[in-house]
Amino acid sequence: MPGEGPMLQKRDVKSHILEMLRKGDGIPIFRIAQGCNISIATASKYCCVLEAENKVKIVKFGNMKLVNKR
Repeated sequence: MPGEGPMLQKRDVKSHILEMLRKGDGIPIFRIAQGCNISIATASKYCCVLEAENKVKIVKFGNMKLVNKR
């Protein structure tokens, strides 16, 4: 949960998300938020930035967004 443990720096968050995707594809944004110790809204924004950089693809699956590597 956010607030428990150290927060990552901006550059570290993006690299941590990409590292999580190397280990497994199709990760929900809420899992990324948990893994990076940030809020879901912040994780979603970082994923959108990575999508704009053409590094990931976000796919809606019901009410969930899954992040896949490109």
